[in-house]
Amino acid sequence: MDYEKEDGMKKYLILYICCFLLLSLNLVSANKLSEYENYEISLSPNENIVNFFVVALSNTNGELRILNTSGFEISRFDLPNRIEALAIGDADNDGKEEIVVGLAGTSSPQLRIFKINLTNFTLDEKIVSGRLFSHIEALDVGDADNDGKNEIVIGLEGGTVFPTLKSYSFNGSQWMEYNFSHYKLEEDVKIGDADNDGMNEIVAYYRGGTTIFHKIGGSWISEEVTILIPYQWGDRMVIGDADGDNYNEIVEGDPAGGGNGYGLWAFKNVGGGFGGWTGIIINDSRHNVDGLDIGNFDGDSQPDIVVGLWSAPWLRIYEKDLINNNWDSISLNENIGGGWDVDFVDYNNDGLDEILIATGNKLRSLQYGSSSTQIISNLDAAIDSAMMIKLDLGNECGDGKFHIGIEECEDGNAINGDGCSSSCLIEGNCISQNQLNIEIQNYYMGQMNLNQISNLIMDHMSC
Repeated sequence: MDYEKEDGMKKYLILYICCFLLLSLNLVSANKLSEYENYEISLSPNENIVNFFVVALSNTNGELRILNTSGFEISRFDLPNRIEALAIGDADNDGKEEIVVGLAGTSSPQLRIFKINLTNFTLDEKIVSGRLFSHIEALDVGDADNDGKNEIVIGLEGGTVFPTLKSYSFNGSQWMEYNFSHYKLEEDVKIGDADNDGMNEIVAYYRGGTTIFHKIGGSWISEEVTILIPYQWGDRMVIGDADGDNYNEIVEGDPAGGGNGYGLWAFKNVGGGFGGWTGIIINDSRHNVDGLDIGNFDGDSQPDIVVGLWSAPWLRIYEKDLINNNWDSISLNENIGGGWDVDFVDYNNDGLDEILIATGNKLRSLQYGSSSTQIISNLDAAIDSAMMIKLDLGNECGDGKFHIGIEECEDGNAINGDGCSSSCLIEGNCISQNQLNIEIQNYYMGQMNLNQISNLIMDHMSC
């Protein structure tokens, strides 16, 4: 082997790459918030679904930000009032997830949805409600009345004259409002099959109790649930199978100042009928719960409950021990500060849920097996809540956007014989100039190593 010749070739390749990168820096920078941001996104194999983080800042005037999974800001939107509630779901039944936002204050329309414009990653805003008499404390998106279409359900801060629970449904041209007969200080609302009867219900968690609304025969029927827990100071709630017995529970948490002695509890109804509820105490000490979710953190057969706290240990995970019939718990010893919000999300598409943590001005994640959190983004304002949204970017072969895991190549055209076929498959060893440009940009974004890009340059030179 001629080592001198090989060394010379490597120097040439490195020089070629450096020159190209210098020439393309301005192009990459100019398009960083649009086209080239797609090169930083990891797609699931054989899918075109991309994960983004939706972050609501707790500014006096609300601010919504969209980040990719690397923490890079894609878009932002300023609102007239503080964001009090946030949800992700297909609110208008167009087959795509939207961002649903509830605002504090009464000086402007408070319920709004946002669609992410995939052309330039801006946010398109739609007004759902007008001005309400009190600020929105909680909201959820789902098929509340079991008609096959989703609704938005909101809970307002409170009042004795006006109803505090409302739903909004889109009929194709306008949003229709419905008022429930509920006059409480709403803290959280959720849509789901709470009583395991195969039908969804609305669960309203308020300061003092829990009310369930069933849609039966065209009418809404309410049911109070106060079993075992004599007084509930509501704050956070989630519906799901928390103990792994294939039945859903309503899991609720007590905030700071609750005073009832119970920190985390659940209600279970396995018969699917009125009055068949059983109370379950998961933790019987004041827990100061501010974030709550159900997922599968460790990949075993048992679900996990994650709790974000206002005081140390800040984060705690519960799992039901079915053999000993008790709840095992582990705590994160890292001092991350009070937890504003926690969610189970699989943002890296590895099949395991990570914990998304919004605390202070930092967006963090915790993966199973790690003793410390990873900072996804360090923002310039405090975060109130954060969620993940899944978007379909489409797979337009020839659109100039390389879809990792879907396309083998992308040269910006649908022409065969130029190294990248009309179906975006690599043709032999011939790499087109356009495709090489894209691959070098991928190298610049850290998605390829030097040997890989060197081989591609050699393939291009052989064409």
